[in-house]
Amino acid sequence: MVTAFEKVSAEYAEIARRPLDPGECALIVVDIQEKLLPPIFQKEQLVHNSKLLIRAAAWVAPVYSGAALAAALPAADRAAPIYSVGTYDQSLTFYLRRTVTLVAYRGELDYGLRKAPAAEIADVAEFLRRWSPPAQAFAVMEKTMFDDLKQRGVPMRPVAATASRVLVARL
Repeated sequence: MVTAFEKVSAEYAEIARRPLDPGECALIVVDIQEKLLPPIFQKEQLVHNSKLLIRAAAWVAPVYSGAALAAALPAADRAAPIYSVGTYDQSLTFYLRRTVTLVAYRGELDYGLRKAPAAEIADVAEFLRRWSPPAQAFAVMEKTMFDDLKQRGVPMRPVAATASRVLVARL
């Protein structure tokens, strides 16, 4: 006879084996206090899995963090315009200690952009018109956007890259 608990455990085990989709994941850190452990079912497994999550978070943090891109921006160019094209990385603005101009992206910032429409460039075509003048500027974008713009002959050179994003400078 299979109990309800065994059925749920088997379902969780199957879920745990599935590959992670970054768009559907979040890291949750739980403060496991020793005084609260005694009543927790399978507490040893909880502690073990929590340690694994903490180690994994440290390992994948550079993949999702804008720290490396911000550090690659030359200090002399920190005041130059920075565009975020088709994407928005909250950690990048934190490490830059400044805002960026959003291009063709609204996402979770939609409400604020409706209140301050000058904070964005609505489409890539307008961005390319602003990108053309000779003054120094930088842009952050997904690698697919970089490949597309490069193929279109947009004047830019890579400054730094992460697993998913590229920081470019205007030529």
